[in-house]
Amino acid sequence: MVNNSSLLIASDTFPSQWGIIEIFNTLTAITGGLLNTAVLITLVTNRASFTPFTIYLINLLIANFIETACAKLLNALLAVSPQCRTHSVCDFYLFTSYLAMAGMINSHLIISFNRLWAVIFPHHYKIHHSKVMAVAICGVMWIYIFATVMPQLIRDSLYFREAYTVHGRCKLNNDAQPVLYLATLLIVYIIPEVVILLTFPVIWHKRQRHRKVLHMTLSTQPTTVASEVTGGRTTGNNRAESSRAQKKSMQVLVILMVSMVICWTPVMGATLVACFMDFKNRNYFNVATCLFAVEAVTDPILFGLVFNRHALMKLKLCWKT
Repeated sequence: MVNNSSLLIASDTFPSQWGIIEIFNTLTAITGGLLNTAVLITLVTNRASFTPFTIYLINLLIANFIETACAKLLNALLAVSPQCRTHSVCDFYLFTSYLAMAGMINSHLIISFNRLWAVIFPHHYKIHHSKVMAVAICGVMWIYIFATVMPQLIRDSLYFREAYTVHGRCKLNNDAQPVLYLATLLIVYIIPEVVILLTFPVIWHKRQRHRKVLHMTLSTQPTTVASEVTGGRTTGNNRAESSRAQKKSMQVLVILMVSMVICWTPVMGATLVACFMDFKNRNYFNVATCLFAVEAVTDPILFGLVFNRHALMKLKLCWKT
């Protein structure tokens, strides 16, 4: 299981040094917290952009906010304040960090499943998918995350936690429960990423076929009788509007895919490799940590540009005034 704090220092030294990585994480935490909050408020308050699919983005932004504004800032506080290096503060940091990362990854997963449902069974999707269902799916996702992640965190806190002075950081004692650690890593983090990578080509292929069919349909609208013309235009407009919504959703999926491959795969791959061999390349882990931190900052910017540019421009003007 990925632990941001464990990626910051390759050797077991104490105390933790306030270096470039810690400064970078703190800056991305502040920036990411503000951006995720701003885009979250914008999406929630703007009725034009508040659709069932937007709920999944809001869910992801909440996970991003927990990761940036809670976990990363707590990690910075632990690095500079020895008084905060208590068992309870370390618990809170690890809980927020692991739950946020699991939330981010599995939010990507349910967005991929949503797009897969939309392109394979479009009629069924339009009839049955609603805001209530989207909220319910997000709620089930968080229940699933708590049920799979919390056992290791609770057992570590009660029985296996090593003092901060041992490693110079808050760290799970994964060696004390290796089977549970590996199972949680695979089920909650690795497998969801693999599934996302496997479903993306299917979604892309189905989407391209849908675009061809829609183009052929719009090019053959009736034009002879006035009533037919009016009805054809109405149907065409509805289909064009649906196509624009699908295009935005697909753009979001592409953004998530690119950010996941670039920002998450280095950390995930190294964490999985470290389960089977001694891999402690400090430079690699530092770069991987920075990439992971960047993802929570770029997501809200790109989501805002894709989904609600006008609302973000108004938000920008409000900030300036």
